[in-house]
Parts: sequence; C-alpha cells; structure tokens
Amino acid sequence: MRTTRNSSAGSRGPGRSLIGACLVAVVLFGSVRATQAIDVRGFVYLEGDYQDINTKSPLNPDDIYELNKVQNFIRGTVTLKSPVGESATGVIKLEGQSYPVRFMPTPDFSDQQQNPNTQTRSQNNQINGTAESNDKIFLKEIYIDAHHKHFSVRAGKQYVKWGSSMFFFPIDVINYHRDPLRPLDEAEGNPMLNLSIPFESYLQLELIGVVRYGDTNKPQNVPGIAKLSFSHDRISGFYFAQVQSESRPVYGLNLEYAFSPVRDLSLTLYAQGLYKFDSSRSRVVPDDQETYVVRDMDRDGYFAGVAGGRAVYNFTETKWIDGIEFALEYYYDEDNWSRTDYERYCDYLDHVRTVDPANAKYHHFLALSYYRMFKNSRQYAYSMLSLQNVILTDLTLGIEYVHNIEDGSGLLVPGGAYRFDNGEAEFGARVFINWGGSTSEFGTLMQRIMGLAYIQKSF
Repeated sequence: MRTTRNSSAGSRGPGRSLIGACLVAVVLFGSVRATQAIDVRGFVYLEGDYQDINTKSPLNPDDIYELNKVQNFIRGTVTLKSPVGESATGVIKLEGQSYPVRFMPTPDFSDQQQNPNTQTRSQNNQINGTAESNDKIFLKEIYIDAHHKHFSVRAGKQYVKWGSSMFFFPIDVINYHRDPLRPLDEAEGNPMLNLSIPFESYLQLELIGVVRYGDTNKPQNVPGIAKLSFSHDRISGFYFAQVQSESRPVYGLNLEYAFSPVRDLSLTLYAQGLYKFDSSRSRVVPDDQETYVVRDMDRDGYFAGVAGGRAVYNFTETKWIDGIEFALEYYYDEDNWSRTDYERYCDYLDHVRTVDPANAKYHHFLALSYYRMFKNSRQYAYSMLSLQNVILTDLTLGIEYVHNIEDGSGLLVPGGAYRFDNGEAEFGARVFINWGGSTSEFGTLMQRIMGLAYIQKSF
C-alpha cells in the first residue's frame, strides 16, 4: 500500500523556515553568479499497475472500498545544481506526481461527524488530506552544502541513507518515508541541519537537527542527534544518540565489514542495533467487556536490530552474464506487533464494523490508520538474488523474498529491467506474489497478486 501525506503536513514551524531560507539562498546566490553554469537534470517515470483483489482480506472485507483493479502513476523531477558563493553548492529538486487512477479511490466521509477527542492526528490527516493527494507538486530536495577546511555544513531537505542494511532500516531516525518495495529515488527525507567535523581520516563527528513532519512544530522540539563515524581498514560504522525535549534518548549503532576472500568475489557483513525507551505505536487489546480497546505500547524499552550480508561475484570469462549479487538479512524489532497482536487487530477490524453498522466503512477506515507494513511481526527475513547483464547487455533479472517468521506468510517479488538509450532510459516489470493464512500479515493483504510495468527516461 503506497502511503501519502496531507499536503499541508510539515508546512508550518521550523521546517518551513529552513526550507525557505535554503530556497532563497540557492535562487539568489545562484542567479547572481551567472558566469557559472547551472546543472539542470530531469527524470520522467510512467507506471501501470494491476491487482487481483482479495475480498477476504480484513483490510478490505467484501471489497468495502470498491478498489480499482488498475492504477496509473506518473512522476517527474527537475533538479538544479548551482554554486552558492565560493565554497558552497545549492541543490533544488522539484517533483510532480499524478495518479490518474488509484487502486483505492478517495473515500467520501463528508456526511460523518469527526470527533477530535477520539481521532488521532493521522486519522484526521487521512480523511481530510487525501483529496489533494492524487496530483501534487512539491520540493523533494532542497539543500546547501558549505565547506570549510575544518568543517562542513549541510542545511535543507534531502534523503540520506542511514545504515548499511538492504531492506530493513530500524535505526533510521532522520528520514520521512521510504517504502523498501519501491525505487530508492522515491524515498523522502526531512529538513535538517548537519554540521560535520572531521578529526582524522578515520573519525568524524556530526551534529544534526531534524525537523520531522507532524512531530516538530516548535524549535525546542527539534530532535538533536550526535553521530560519530569511524573507519579502520575493512571495518566502518557509526554510533549515534538522539535527544529531544519531552522524550527519552534513542541510541543506535551500525557496523560494516567488507572483504574479498577470493578473486572477483566481494563480501560485506553488516549489523545494526537501536535502543529506545518510548514507542509511537499502539496495539489492540481485549477489555473486560469482551470487546477491544486500543492502547499504547507499554514496554520499558525497545530493541531493534538487523544482521545480514551481501555477496557480489563478477564473471570475467563468461559471455552470457557479467555478475551476480546475493543478500540475506534478519530483522528483529520489539516495537513491532507480535503475531497475537496482529490477529487481534484483524478481529478488531471486523469488530469496528458492528459498532455502528450504518457507518461501518467510516469506522473501518479509521481503524486502518494503525496498520504498518512490515511491522506486524517481531521477526522477519529478507533475501535477494540479482543477475546483471544476463543474456543481453543491460538486462538485469532479480527476485526478492520477504518472510514473516512468526506467522509463516511470505511475499515474493520477481522482476527485471532493461536499460537502453546509452543507459538514460529503462523499461522494467515486477510481480508481487503474497501468501499466508487468514490472519497472517501477507495472507491478509488487499491483493492476492499485483503486477507493474514501468518506463523511465533521464535527461
């Protein structure tokens, strides 16, 4: 399920001021230095999707949302990069998105009375904000890099990969959104201010302030992160600590070890861990009246971790294939729901429709706000196999698999891509095949199978 946000989210507070300042600096300073070229690049992406609707899914019982079987998605970006002064660079990426047809039509609840005492912020955003989400233009990235011989500063908004893992990123505390099943360039970061101070070639300190959408409305609420990065020989990593007013600290560690045991084979082993005292999630629990209530997670602390590795082998004497890549990853998170929690949630989705049968769809839609993909088990496994330049030059074939260890359900994603026009264009297709029991995570998805085809062009 592709997530969208209210178009007004994050439009007030420190984030707006930071982005506005960067925009003025990039435009004004870049324009006055007309003697230096401005690098302009663009990107167009067209996608068509088809799904086989699962009418037995508790997320969409009896197709209550009247889902469409097809979906069309258009995305385009324009990126401008320009010098800003003598020792700085500014970047602006403007992105437009359009859904001529969506899988889930925008629900109309205009006749419902919304009670602010019983609805969460995310629930109100879902109901009030989806009308504008089919077509939008926004600043995907806008930042300035300034360099000094003793330090460097980055101010603005950009997605930053936070950790060495391939699929699961429990230690990512700075970015706004990333769907691991979608292309990486669709990920979106938060506005931030980053001060980097290198001490030696192997040691660097970063001080980061992050403005999170919907969570940072006042300057005193801006989370502060201290990150210490290190590298020595084949080992690298970083440690960080986050502090925020009215919240307890968050600690994280990322380690990576890269080596080549034999010729043409590269191996990377990685591990990451996060420990926090507070949770932003709620779960469904039974009450004394044989019904269900939603309560905050109530553990004293939450640990999350990922361990995995990836291998890349390059073929030097084979004509029909250039390389092969394999990855395997294990994910554990105490902030996720357990199997029992998810089974209760499925019962809860059925229960809310009986509370007020005349408005069953409305109450069910509110209950969907508690759902999070890949957050419905304490343990997951992920694997990936990719073949580069197989049979044809510029043809890549691959397959990914996500396994919910607790309930045994799975999601299989085979696909392929072919690059042409000197690597500036690409055509590809993927199929999402899920299975599992009637109360398992992947067995209860809104679709039994989904396929997509896309074409993209850079200029």
